[in-house]
Amino acid sequence: MLKVIATVVRRANISHEELVKVWEGVHAPHVVKMVHPLRYQITFFDPRQDPHDPRLDGMAELWFRDQRHFESTIGRNAPPEIMADRFNEYADLTKGAWLTVTEHINLDGPTTRETTKLVYFVKRREGVERATFDQCWREVHIPNVLGALRRTATARRYTVDLVDSTRERVYDGIAQISMEGPNPSFADVVGYEPDAFHALTQPLLISHGHEVRIVE
Repeated sequence: MLKVIATVVRRANISHEELVKVWEGVHAPHVVKMVHPLRYQITFFDPRQDPHDPRLDGMAELWFRDQRHFESTIGRNAPPEIMADRFNEYADLTKGAWLTVTEHINLDGPTTRETTKLVYFVKRREGVERATFDQCWREVHIPNVLGALRRTATARRYTVDLVDSTRERVYDGIAQISMEGPNPSFADVVGYEPDAFHALTQPLLISHGHEVRIVE
């Protein structure tokens, strides 16, 4: 199975609300019809005035049978009809990123559309080897965060997607933490202590949003 994450930024003349309406009501059904993904979910991000917000409107997560399934439906060999819904008139396709990832599911509790998702876009510091970075994330940071989330009554889900390392990309990985309650943040996590991973990362970019599952 192949997982791909696509980040989306709206065009300058389009509001966030317009993009979300067309994405969920027009584009998502079109993707299901044309692509037949094994799974498909969208996270719509809340617009925020925060220096650590990456200014994304949302991201799509899609699962494919294999590379051929991806390339023949939405990749390099996609049919022209894939653009028939005119989503490119709402989303600036030059500003988003397409990332092939390996998913690590660390906590897998139930969520709804009302559950808040904290999404961290992570990039290593200059001079840090990718293999060292990934190892520290998997073996040190994930267990540390997971232990704290298990002590947090409002925590529901925790995943880490490591981006394919065959070439340099805008992010090395994406962490997602889903929590219940009004305006949750990582400050609500119980008993977390910083670890060696923080010394390896650039300042984190953080989006807050809500997930919609299109194909489960």
